Amino acid sequence: MTKKEKFMTFVYLAAIARDLSHACCESAQIALYATRIPERQIPLNPMNAAHVYMAYLEGRSKPFNWMRPADLQRISKSEAVRNNAVEASEKIIVT
Repeated sequence: MTKKEKFMTFVYLAAIARDLSHACCESAQIALYATRIPERQIPLNPMNAAHVYMAYLEGRSKPFNWMRPADLQRISKSEAVRNNAVEASEKIIVT
């Protein structure tokens, strides 16, 4: 299995467990958003990356650069030239 496949497996299983424990139906949306993360950005340990990703979605962790989809990476680089890098990342996460 590739790193992306392992990451997606852990994310989807964690999302299903979250759905069962919180009585909600967000696992498909979480998995869909996670598929937008390119494989080259996923850290070396996909299980730990999935744990951190789920913690971010639940509000227990800050967003990391590797969590941004590829299309948002291009926006953040162009905005970082004009603005402070921290302000640019906050604008992208919010939108």
